[in-house]
Amino acid sequence: MITSQQTSISLFKLFSLFFRLGCTSFGGPIAHIGFFHHEFVTKRKWYAEDDYLQLVALCQFLPGPASSQVGMAIGLNARGYAGSLVSFLGFTLPSALLMMAFAFLIDEYEGLSDSSVLYSLKIVAVGVVAHAIWSMGKNQCRDTVKILITLASTFLALTSDNPFSQLLIIISAGIAGYLFCTANPGRITSASNKPYSKKFSIAFLTLFFLLLIVTPFVNENSSNDLFAIFDSFYRSGALVFGGGHVVLPLLENELVSTGLINSERFLYGYSAAQAVPGPLFTFSSYLGVIIANNSSPVMGSLLATFAIFLPGYLLLVGLLPYWQTVCKNEKLNNAINGINASVVGLLVASFINPIWLETIHTPFDILMALLVLIGLTILKLPPLKVIALAVISVLLFDLVLAF
Repeated sequence: MITSQQTSISLFKLFSLFFRLGCTSFGGPIAHIGFFHHEFVTKRKWYAEDDYLQLVALCQFLPGPASSQVGMAIGLNARGYAGSLVSFLGFTLPSALLMMAFAFLIDEYEGLSDSSVLYSLKIVAVGVVAHAIWSMGKNQCRDTVKILITLASTFLALTSDNPFSQLLIIISAGIAGYLFCTANPGRITSASNKPYSKKFSIAFLTLFFLLLIVTPFVNENSSNDLFAIFDSFYRSGALVFGGGHVVLPLLENELVSTGLINSERFLYGYSAAQAVPGPLFTFSSYLGVIIANNSSPVMGSLLATFAIFLPGYLLLVGLLPYWQTVCKNEKLNNAINGINASVVGLLVASFINPIWLETIHTPFDILMALLVLIGLTILKLPPLKVIALAVISVLLFDLVLAF
């Protein structure tokens, strides 16, 4: 239920509210959803519990950054399309600026790439991705069909050099899910009580598919580096099913495999993204600087960030009026189950290559990665604390070796 307090809030106040959340929301997408729940359900009472859960369900159903999409939807319900953009900007800006600054720092100080601090960040990436695989695997691979889809996706991702292999894997998994998976029925209610123009919704959905289909062909005939950035990051953002960590294999396929960035710098940025508040997708703000360094790094960063969030936004505002109808389609739910199983496989493939092969070389590396995993899973420490402990441990180990 949308309250009068929600609809009367100014755009500036809405921006300030989400900017504060963007500065303080550590811990990844699930933690962000928890922060939003505290702010908008418990504290401000903008939503009843069931209404908020259905809003979260919509955003988890769609490809894209689920926690950011929840924030966009809250802003959309409060102040329309302007509110959705303001809430997105407020929540994203802090981490985007931090990741952009980190990219410039690495580029400015070349010796930094050999430092113990960045070495420890690579180790952290091993533990973080292993934790993501474990968490997602428990939720998405609960029966034989989904396990087989996951294993097949892992094998195909590791053995195929086709630049469109991941897209083909996801499409194939969707077809397999449509044919063989079973849906998990549940009560579906509207994610919004506010009416939206279906003409605008159709326009947003048309733009989503048009950009996804047309930009790769245009990019093939263009030598513009910025257009190539838009193409790669838009496609990655459009195919992220199952959580922010899934962006790792998609971007690795788009950027590392094509030689736009080396795997070492790629992993530095991914690990740093775990340490900052806000959405994991601002990993793109870092990558845009590195890729466009010889032309316009700031523009590259802004474009990469815009492109990776855009498909999730277009789908959210396009499907919100049709949410009940879409979720009542059992076969569509089956297809989504198949896709979710395949993205676990894609994440496993990226964990093996490049993360494990590029990072783990000594018994100490294995021990550190295991400690990171224990900190995240058993001790349930915040990612920022785990990163700090990993950095301190590596520095102490280096100090001991020096003597």
